[in-house]
Amino acid sequence: MATNIVITKRFRQNVIETYQYIQNTFSSKAASNFLDRIERRIDFIAGHPEAGKASQKRKNIRCVLLPPHNQIYYRFENQTIEILLLFDMRQNPKKNPY
Repeated sequence: MATNIVITKRFRQNVIETYQYIQNTFSSKAASNFLDRIERRIDFIAGHPEAGKASQKRKNIRCVLLPPHNQIYYRFENQTIEILLLFDMRQNPKKNPY
């Protein structure tokens, strides 16, 4: 199990933007549920860092699905997990750097 989890500014910004969109479009409850799902996914990654699908574009990058429309990209090295990106899969795939 990894000892350290680092959340990047980019990931935080992705989460804030998506949270605000869900809150404005749906409800505060739906937005809160979104944050709960992210927290559970990060806990899963922490417990199983090699479970994510390996990136085809970049070495040492993995991703896990955050249903229904998002992926969380992360790097696992030297017992540290770096959470890199929350990517909405409804976007053009060319926008995904990983």
